[in-house]
Order: sequence, then C-alpha cells, then structure tokens
Amino acid sequence: MSNENEQTTNRPKVCWGVAFERAIAHEAVAAMLDVAMHCGANNFTRISLGYSRIDTARNLFVEAFLKHTDDPNDVLVMLDADHVHPAWIVERLATAPPHVGVVGALAYRRGGNFDPCFYMADEDGGLHAPMTWEEGRVYECAAVGSAAIAIKRWVFKALDESGWKWPYFRYEYPMVRGEAFPSEDMVFARACMRAGIKHHCDTGTVTPHIRTETVEGREWAEFVKEHKNGGILL
Repeated sequence: MSNENEQTTNRPKVCWGVAFERAIAHEAVAAMLDVAMHCGANNFTRISLGYSRIDTARNLFVEAFLKHTDDPNDVLVMLDADHVHPAWIVERLATAPPHVGVVGALAYRRGGNFDPCFYMADEDGGLHAPMTWEEGRVYECAAVGSAAIAIKRWVFKALDESGWKWPYFRYEYPMVRGEAFPSEDMVFARACMRAGIKHHCDTGTVTPHIRTETVEGREWAEFVKEHKNGGILL
C-alpha cells in the first residue's frame, strides 16, 4: 500500500486502486496518470497491486483496505484498466453520503446492445437495464457495474453479518448447461441484495469504455454505398 500523504483525521479515509490487465491502452494509462495526480492532491491512499484475475484482484484490494482502515465510512474505490476515467472520479465516488454504501460510475458495455451497466430488479428477481434516465442523477438500483466502484467499509461488515464473508467477489458456475456465468460484480451485487444493501449509479460520472476494432473491408463497402455518387480524393 502506497501512502501518498497522511490523510486528515476529520474525514473518512479514501483508498483506491487499479485492477490491471496484462496490456493497457495508452488512452487508459494517460487517464490513470491524471487520476493519480488528482488523488495525490487529495491525500488519498493508493493500494498497489499487479495483474491478477479480476475476482482475485478485487478481493486483495478489499483485504488490504480492511487491514488499513477502521472507520465504517472509510471507502475503497476500484478502477478497471480498460476505461478512460475522468481525473476526479475517485473523489466524486468517494464523497457519496454515508448511507450510500455502494456507488458506481455510469459505464456502457462495449459490445452487444451497448447497454448501461446498472440494473433494476423486476418482481421475479431478474435484472434489467433502464431504457431512460435523468442525466446527472444518482439512482438507487439492484446492481451497478464495477468499472469504477466505491464501497464503504460498513458494507463488508454487513455482508459478514449476513453470512457472505471474504472472498466477497466470486465467480459462480451454474450446474445447468446453457445458463450464463455471472460476472464477479453481479455475484457481489446479489450478495448485497440478500443483505439489504442497495447499489447506486452516479449517471453524472461517465467512464468511457475502451474497445478494440479491426478494419477488414466491411467499413469500406459501407462508405462506398453511402458515397456512390462521389469520388475519392487522395
């Protein structure tokens, strides 16, 4: 754990860390450097961790966080390495009110229907992404994605008391073939739901998701179709 400076004693402690991948896009690295500068200016504490599987990384972050904090309102912020995070994202998420135990930034999937990564529960317990929302509001929800997520210390105590103890982030492998394998953050969200812990999404904090694309001819065919009456100037 890297203590950039001693934090003042009149406010909760903020710890943050990046869940590294094997290779990271330069856009993400540049953004993380800005995040680090902002966190340093705020005397936040960085938890240093090398590459590991995402569930392992999250659990190691939590383990270090619990070891070095004691106030129920101390907060852990975890950032994924495949986003262009705003420089101020840690401060924004960390300053949520005390009753907001889990809050995440608004991220979108980088494939499929590009749905927003926060979900409401229906009457049958299923999860669905909202179709519309008021931009800038913080929404209470059943589950929020963990691209950029802040969790207060009291949440882990409440999970312990509910019977969901460390490791808090886990993969689950359904016994029924054809069922989807839930990601570690959705397993965590379900544990929080059972413990009565609400998740929240801050739609005023958007963290762009990086995706890699290839160019293999389809793009040119679409361009020609759209510009069939015009020539190409080289």
